[in-house]
This record gives sequence, C-alpha cells and structure tokens, in this order.
Amino acid sequence: MMANMSFESHSARFNTVTPSQSLDLLNNELVVDWARVFAGRVLNDSGVASEAQVDRAFRLAYGRAATAEEQKVSAEFFARQIPILEARLKGGKAPPMPDKVPEGMDPARAAAFVDLCQTLFGSNEFLYIN
Repeated sequence: MMANMSFESHSARFNTVTPSQSLDLLNNELVVDWARVFAGRVLNDSGVASEAQVDRAFRLAYGRAATAEEQKVSAEFFARQIPILEARLKGGKAPPMPDKVPEGMDPARAAAFVDLCQTLFGSNEFLYIN
C-alpha cells in the first residue's frame, strides 16, 4: 500500500543544482553555440584590444569587470588550452570556433576563447541572481 502522499501546489521554488545540470551546461550543443556566438561578439567588438577581451566578456556576461584574479586565471587557462587546441587543429579535429573570427587571429586562441565563454555560462554567477 502506498503512503499517503500530498500533491499540494507551493508558491516557492527551492534553488537546487544537481550534477546533471552542470554537466548539461558543459556538454549541451546549444550552450556551445551560445558560447561560439558570444565569443564572436566579444572578439569582433571594435576598439577592444586583445588584452581587454576577457574583461569585455565578463562585463557582458556578469555585468561587472573581471577581477585581477580572474584575469590571471584566464591567462593561465589560455596558456594551457591554446596548445591543446593547436594539436587538435593540426590533427584535423576542429574545435568549436567563434561564428566570426577576426582577420589574422590565431585559430587556437579563438577556439580557446569559445571555451572560456562556455565556462562563463556554466558558472554559478551566471546562473543565479545574487
């Protein structure tokens, strides 16, 4: 016999995050497409020097400037990610690229910027309003 279960409506929704939600954000093709378009927008903003592109992405995604620590972590991310993507490109495996790559930009750096943008979209700061 089933326990007495109540199905009452409730006006509040509890904030929950499950591992599958985070994994979906990291692996979902729609999120990758958003990251590609977002990266293209940031990389093609006129007047934004390459060293300011990370800050521009943070401003657009989070409504605030990147902290010094976030700038440092982003630079470390590029230092690790670009060689990986260069190897993939040489091996014929095309990583997700921005929808518009600026002329003369290193393709591996452009692909790494897509990865950075996807990471921004998967963060708690992007998902929740504080």
